[in-house]
Amino acid sequence: MPNIYPSQDVLIRLLREVRKERQIKQEELSERLGKHRTFVTKYESGDRRLDVFELLAICSELSLDVHAVVDAVVGKTPPGTYQHEEYLHGFAKGFLIGKGYKVEGGVFAENNGE
Repeated sequence: MPNIYPSQDVLIRLLREVRKERQIKQEELSERLGKHRTFVTKYESGDRRLDVFELLAICSELSLDVHAVVDAVVGKTPPGTYQHEEYLHGFAKGFLIGKGYKVEGGVFAENNGE
């Protein structure tokens, strides 16, 4: 499935990096979530999108604040709000800038060659 949303790339990469940082294997996380062993592999590769309930469960298993994750992915995390805010916002910002986006007033926008 082609990914047309840059924020989905950020979310996938963020969840993958945190999972690896916590030294949790894909199959182990799938098992913890009560899903088929390929569940994590499929969403991390972009072959499958997550619904809100799956995202909540994944964040819980990775000890992430789902609000911080969502705010970081959309680029609207207010300073000092969440435990992981600095890491997530920096990660999302770096990833989106690397994809050609720019920051305008704390919100990410497409860089149309300007």
